[in-house]
Amino acid sequence: MMTLASDEIVCELERLLDQIGWVRARGRGAPDFLAWKEETDAALRRCFGEGSRHLSDFALVRYTPATHSAFLDDNAQEVAFQRGLERARAILEAAILEAEE
Repeated sequence: MMTLASDEIVCELERLLDQIGWVRARGRGAPDFLAWKEETDAALRRCFGEGSRHLSDFALVRYTPATHSAFLDDNAQEVAFQRGLERARAILEAAILEAEE
């Protein structure tokens, strides 16, 4: 269920996709990351509707290690953050492809 015109969806999702590099540079603790994450969630919800596969997949992305963070060094946390961003990138790319169909 797409609620916006296809070109609007693609434009919005491409903008969020382009911001991943900027989010990566700002770091996992930056307020900008949380704002990007919330904006991406809202965009997927607007574009594809509640309960869409893209929204569900995005909600499941982990940006922190599965193990309790207090026991891990900064490198393990950074690796998890980078993997989460790459997973988010893949989800946005798939959403864009679907919107372009």
